[in-house]
This record gives sequence, C-alpha cells and structure tokens, in this order.
Amino acid sequence: SSEAPTFKELADEFLKRHAIGRDPNEPHKRSWKEDQRIINAYLKVWHRRKAESISRQEVIALLDDVADRAPTMANRVLSCLRKVYNFGITKARVTSNPAHQVPPPGGPEQSRDRIYDAEEIRSLWAAFDGLVGDIYRLVLATGQRSGEVAGMTWNEIDFDSATWTVPAARMKSKRVHIVPLSEMALSILRKVSRLDDEFVFPPPKPGQPIKNLGKAAIRVKETSGIKDFRSHDLRRTCGTGITKLGFSRFIMNRCLGHLEPGVGGRYDRHDYLPEKTAALDAWGSKLTEILTGEPMPENVVELAERRQ
Repeated sequence: SSEAPTFKELADEFLKRHAIGRDPNEPHKRSWKEDQRIINAYLKVWHRRKAESISRQEVIALLDDVADRAPTMANRVLSCLRKVYNFGITKARVTSNPAHQVPPPGGPEQSRDRIYDAEEIRSLWAAFDGLVGDIYRLVLATGQRSGEVAGMTWNEIDFDSATWTVPAARMKSKRVHIVPLSEMALSILRKVSRLDDEFVFPPPKPGQPIKNLGKAAIRVKETSGIKDFRSHDLRRTCGTGITKLGFSRFIMNRCLGHLEPGVGGRYDRHDYLPEKTAALDAWGSKLTEILTGEPMPENVVELAERRQ
C-alpha cells in the first residue's frame, strides 16, 4: 500500500522515537549518532525503497560487500538494520525483519587485548608527527580516549596544578573527569603551538576540534611498521603499564575515566586525585625511561611499591 514506509521513513522514525527521543541532548541511547551515520552512509541505497520490499538475500549481499572492506563495520551495519526492523515490527510498520538470524558477516568479534611493548612504543613515538602525532602521544601518556584528547580546549588545562578537567559533556561516562598531567604529558602540551584560541588541536576549519584521525593512523602504520596500530591500544597500553607499576586496577580505572559499575560507582563521588596523580606520574616516568633509556627516578619506584 502507499501507506507502507520507505526504508528512509522507517529509519528516521526509529531514530526519532527509539534513539534520539524528544531531546537530542538527552538521548535514550547514546549510540544514536552512530546508528544515524550507518543509515546514511551504508544503507543509503535503500532509502527510497519500500522497507517491506528489501529481502534477506539483499541484506546478505550488502553486508558481504561492506565486510570485504571493513569486517567489524559490517557487523555494526547488521546490528543497526536489525534494530530498525524490530522497531518497525513493534510499531506495525513492517511485518518481517530481513536481517533476522543473518549471521555476523565479519565473524564473531574478539575483544582486543593488544598492548605495545617498549620497542613498539619507541617505533610508534617516532612515527607520530604533527598535531595528530601529539594527540596520539597524549593518549599514551594520559590513557584518555583519542576523541577526548582531540577535543581538548586550552581552558580545560591548568598548567599550575598540572591537571586537565574534561567536562561531563565530552566524557563517555557523562561525568566530569580530572586527569592529572605528568611531566611527560605537560612537556607534550608545552610544545604545542597555540594555533587557535579555543582548541589545543585545531583542524583546517577554525573553531572545531580535529575529527578524522583515520588518515593519520594509516601513515603511522606505514612509518612505524606496526600494521595493526589502533589509537585505542595506546589507552590500553597506558592502563596495563599503570597496573604493572604496582597500582591497583581500581586506581587504573579511575585514571582512565571508567565508570565503576553498580551502587558503589553511583555514591562514590571522591575523585582519588592524589592516587591518580601518583599512578600517572609513575607511568609518565616509565614512558620517559622507555623512550630515552634513562632509568626511572627512585622516588617514583618507591611510590608504586608503597601502594602495593
């Protein structure tokens, strides 16, 4: 019937009702922007088609095409498709889901546990260049996400107290996160030229943070010879480095800005700033030792030992 929605109409309704909600600043699901991107980038070919007319065979063919280029993304596209059609069924907009029981085209996803050893850290550090190179260096030194570092503003940084305060709006946890800046992190920031009044790492368009790090990552892979480089592995390397220095996983998780699950996380508003400072200072010294061959200062080693 002419009432039957196109795929685009169904997807827009899904985003509006199920994902974005009434207020985009308070979405039901934080992943709605990624769903929207997938719908517009990967599923555009079906936008004008009647949602009901898309077959299981077509879904499989499209996913296989995406999987040839990006296996993990193909799994994300499948997941998004399922959600759109399941929503359509609950709203009686369609009668079936062509993505139902389609196996993940990218295969089962393994959670990554890649961390870089000292030699790899030296190769990567040498391969990091320009503004994006400094973003990667700070991800390794501070353990924060690349998006949080890329969006860093000058007014978030306090050189006197050696802290970086990430506002709640920019944190995945939606809570303010204070990151102590080690001497290593401060030395990176002191060398950054002030090209923009607001952003530490301004892109070609003024007044916005750097968004796309993809091209830089390709260059890093080629220059360093580390073909599986991903910026998130720098964050994991930092976290693992902190626990190897004798700090608890609890403090490591506070350093990385992870939310503590359960009731404890909700009621515990203490920031653990002294403990986070000790851990990130020790990691900064360890990084310096790895990069320069100079041994870590004794007091840093003692601090870590005292905390065990």
